[in-house]
Amino acid sequence: MVPAARLDPGLPLAPCRRAAMRRLERGRGGSVDAQIHAALVQGSDVVGGDEARVVADADHEPVEDVLVKRRDDVVDRADLLAPGRVHGHPTLEHLVGDRQSLVHAGHTTGMTHTGVVGHVEWVDFVSVPHLPVHEEILHADSAFARAGGGGAVAATVLADLGAEVDFYCALGRDGHGEAAVAQLEGRGVRVHVAWRDEPTRCAVTFLEPGTERTIVTVGDRLEPIGSDELEWDYLANAESVYFTAGDPAALERAHASKFVVASPRARDVLEADNAHVYALVFSEGDDGERAWANRVASRASLLVATEGGRGGRWWGESEGHWEAAPLPGPPRDTYGCGDSFAAAFTLGLGRGDSIAEAAKLGAQAGALALTIVGAP
Repeated sequence: MVPAARLDPGLPLAPCRRAAMRRLERGRGGSVDAQIHAALVQGSDVVGGDEARVVADADHEPVEDVLVKRRDDVVDRADLLAPGRVHGHPTLEHLVGDRQSLVHAGHTTGMTHTGVVGHVEWVDFVSVPHLPVHEEILHADSAFARAGGGGAVAATVLADLGAEVDFYCALGRDGHGEAAVAQLEGRGVRVHVAWRDEPTRCAVTFLEPGTERTIVTVGDRLEPIGSDELEWDYLANAESVYFTAGDPAALERAHASKFVVASPRARDVLEADNAHVYALVFSEGDDGERAWANRVASRASLLVATEGGRGGRWWGESEGHWEAAPLPGPPRDTYGCGDSFAAAFTLGLGRGDSIAEAAKLGAQAGALALTIVGAP
């Protein structure tokens, strides 16, 4: 599918497939918080023909006024909303339809506070019929740019799942860094940035038919460090933290939370003396990740291995297996699937789910990411 809009760094809210749906106030019978009146529908958020249009009834509420007056399509991606936040509001119920929420029904009365400490890359996604070969001039089917990288993907997925998110990162003081912050804040993420003189890391991701993707990075990955003058105190209130990049002092900051989940992207800090996390999430199908996870197994209380279409398993302080979640739509590409799983798994731990429940939530988030073109 060709994206309907490309990112304009000057936009207050960067385009994204799910940015049209904002968090509703929990426990208020379908009432809508102030943010949704301004952000539910924006011209930069319209998408192509496979999304349902919404037509408001004659007797409509303020949210419906927004839909009618702006005359925009609304992204029908409300499956991420908790049922308690849409019942009683006819327009939002129409958007949700019969989709099941990824938010556990028993946890819709309060917002779970979750932290992310990690990295951001400004990514150009380029849809191509195949990877270019030597000396070939290849025409791209479409192209668009978004904030990506494991930390950014996790932060936006958590916000879409209804979490209160504090994201700690480092960015270059340049147009790409500022555009990334604008996009993340537009998705509901509270961003804490350590600005650097070095440029923001960029990447080109080639998206091929059949869900394959190939990534080329440009520049050094910028990481937050524990000595950065950021508002780290927010992490003391976080029920869980996902860690993808940082130094040992940044990992120590993350340990203000009970549950710290890490990915192999944090391998440098996890190989440091005395490093430890609650859970390490990695891909069983990636030989490098699997070998590294086995080497540092003693640094985690729980090892969590994703296995794609077979689901996955965990072992350590407990052990078990989860089934793959059904896809909510046709598969598009695999970018961000692993970090989407890890982010939702982290959220599940923080809100008190069992390991099996957290893994199920992660599997649903990963399956949803597979149906989205580019970063979730």
